[in-house]
Amino acid sequence: MILIRKKIALQLGIDSGKYDTHAHIFEHKLITSKKVRYKPSYDAKIETLINALNKNNLNGAFLVQPSFYGSNNNYIIKKLKKYKNKKLYGVGVLSETKPLGDFKKILKNKFIGVRLNLYKRKIFKFNNEWKKVFDLMIIHKLHLEIYAENKKLITLINSLPKELIKIIDHCGIIQKESELKWIDKVEEKDNIFVKCTHPLRLKKDFKTGDKLMSKFLAYYSKRIGKEKILWGSDFPWTGYENKINSYSSVNRLAKTYSKQINL
Repeated sequence: MILIRKKIALQLGIDSGKYDTHAHIFEHKLITSKKVRYKPSYDAKIETLINALNKNNLNGAFLVQPSFYGSNNNYIIKKLKKYKNKKLYGVGVLSETKPLGDFKKILKNKFIGVRLNLYKRKIFKFNNEWKKVFDLMIIHKLHLEIYAENKKLITLINSLPKELIKIIDHCGIIQKESELKWIDKVEEKDNIFVKCTHPLRLKKDFKTGDKLMSKFLAYYSKRIGKEKILWGSDFPWTGYENKINSYSSVNRLAKTYSKQINL
């Protein structure tokens, strides 16, 4: 989907290659919480994802913990062990109040990041355990993936350790062109990446989302560097299953956008 070259790969703690940097795997029967924003009625098997990666000549993927599994990362851990020879890496979720135990577990299991899902939620207070986790993340080169509206990002990022790698999910949920400028108010940009997914994540109308995505790419390639713009499929497109045709169509779209900034 996008080629991550050696310099950036080293920064992210992965092998270089072409990656889908945002994919989900799950079995819907394992969703136990009733307090979920979205609950699929189908499975997204890792074998389906691997077949799609192979078909589209991609080397690997980042397996992002879906929100409805909470901080129980066991499903991804199990699949990473099963396919340990593949270029598959986990991005886990930690307990908000006691994150250290969860972190030590994922650290042993080929995880390269921790996800903060703050979409439509208040930013919780980072206690002393989180401060220890951030220190360990810096030492072990794990990134912090942040899923939150752009209006929350400035204060949040400026409060985090500058050495910590941050990946902003879904383009920072930009809704209009004026919202692109939040990045200009961030104090330290050296360790910031942004991850693009499908333009439907920006606007429900594809044409409008497509135009906004192009403006996003032009703006951010100048602000943080085009090599720090990542692309993920968002497989299996929860909530958009009927609007996105296939994995291959998403991959072609990623290639089109990459050409716009000469990636």
